[in-house]
Amino acid sequence: MKTDAPGAMFTTMEKCTAEHRAIIGMGFAEFPRRLPDRPGVSQRRLSPAAIRLVLCQLRNTSGAVINDHMKSIAITIDEPTLKLLDEVAAASARPRNRSALVRIAVREFVEREQRRQTESQESEIIRKHRGRLARQARALVGAQAKP
Repeated sequence: MKTDAPGAMFTTMEKCTAEHRAIIGMGFAEFPRRLPDRPGVSQRRLSPAAIRLVLCQLRNTSGAVINDHMKSIAITIDEPTLKLLDEVAAASARPRNRSALVRIAVREFVEREQRRQTESQESEIIRKHRGRLARQARALVGAQAKP
């Protein structure tokens, strides 16, 4: 890459545009090829998919990975729950950070709530039509019982 090549200049991920990513991508694709050869390590070649993945996961100044499709939020959490979260993260078979565990917990909670709401709606429909359902069930049993 030329030293006078344009640089991607942005201060936050929200201000990072497709043009910035293209500039970063041009340099990133060539970077592994410019690394010095090391014994036992062949020249690195990144696939287009790997380049796209890296461009989608640019790091902010604190070193945290920022994904284009994720938003940052702030939550307030008590010490015992935070300690529990850290213990679960440390004991996890796959390395997970707090954010990943919170995302999993929120998804599972929402799925349970949606299931509960659906079951409640279905129970209301059954309750509302229980007389007609009972008549239909009696008729069906009666029809099957005839020789």
